[in-house]
Amino acid sequence: MIDAGKIPHTETREELLAAITAILDAGSAAGDLRDDVSAEDIAAGLIGIFTVAGRPEQHAQAARLLNLLMDGLRVQRPQQALSRAAP
Repeated sequence: MIDAGKIPHTETREELLAAITAILDAGSAAGDLRDDVSAEDIAAGLIGIFTVAGRPEQHAQAARLLNLLMDGLRVQRPQQALSRAAP
């Protein structure tokens, strides 16, 4: 696609969603990622992050937002849930 100078929006979107789905499926099968999140959810989150923190001077903010997104994808283990609930 890139060599031809054409990157069709629909095809690119489908390839991106397929790649995200493969990552989510592998993480879910390993027990590391939640199984109730879709590729569409992740894509929407990424678009939001890139929209609000897409400039070079916002790199630190983008990194923090990406960390929040990744933390939200992780399965909470019982000990993690207890430690977050403690005052």
